[in-house]
Amino acid sequence: MIFTKSSFQCAVVKQRQYAVTPLKVLIASKSLAVCAEIAQHLTRCSGVQIVGFAHNGQDIVRQTQRQHPDLLILHVPGCGYPTVALFQQLRQAQPQLRTLAVGCSPEHVRAYFLQLTPWGLSGCICQLRGGELRTAVRTLQQGASFYLCPRASQALIDAYRRMTHHWSREEA
Repeated sequence: MIFTKSSFQCAVVKQRQYAVTPLKVLIASKSLAVCAEIAQHLTRCSGVQIVGFAHNGQDIVRQTQRQHPDLLILHVPGCGYPTVALFQQLRQAQPQLRTLAVGCSPEHVRAYFLQLTPWGLSGCICQLRGGELRTAVRTLQQGASFYLCPRASQALIDAYRRMTHHWSREEA
């Protein structure tokens, strides 16, 4: 097969048409050091653009209205467990916004996840680990509905077992 200059230019134009738009990420934590750590981990993810940092609920809503992020990474120990009211405000500001909660304790995952998933919670990670954060972001970037780290998944399974089968309680 022989490629001419015009066929090469045509191929480049077609390739540009299908270029993937970057995933716009807003990072939220009261701690600047945690924001910087999350941002550092995300620099290793291709196709991710950090559009801002927020440090409290009002700032999260304001930044969401201004920046229109696709994903909010919410450091739970730094911001506290968000309320349904905050998620409702975020939904109004950016209906397609997805939220990844980082630093959730396994004991609170069940109530937190079930209460906030209908409002845009798209995942939970129990500990801030670079590899796990990047896996979660890539998974959501590729179109998955949600991501749960292994500890969060196990916490949900254990809670379900306790609810449905009192005899199946497993001792840790």
